[in-house]
Amino acid sequence: MKKYREKLNQIDDEIRRLFIERMKVIQDIAKYKKENNINVEDKSREKEMIDRIDMNDPLLKDLYIRVLTEMISVSKIYQETIKEEVL
Repeated sequence: MKKYREKLNQIDDEIRRLFIERMKVIQDIAKYKKENNINVEDKSREKEMIDRIDMNDPLLKDLYIRVLTEMISVSKIYQETIKEEVL
């Protein structure tokens, strides 16, 4: 069990690193959207992101869509916060 938990810890560390990297890009997007008076929410982009998911296992795909949807929601909250602070 210990080796599995260690592996999960490594994966979680990588997910955290990628999340921070993703949020840095989101920060740039928020600044761009504020400067160009663009709404945070972009349903067509959200649909595009979900449509890109290519998984053979229907259950895993459904679960990943749930994770991605939550990430999109968090990203929108972060963008709104940044848009209020920038400039």
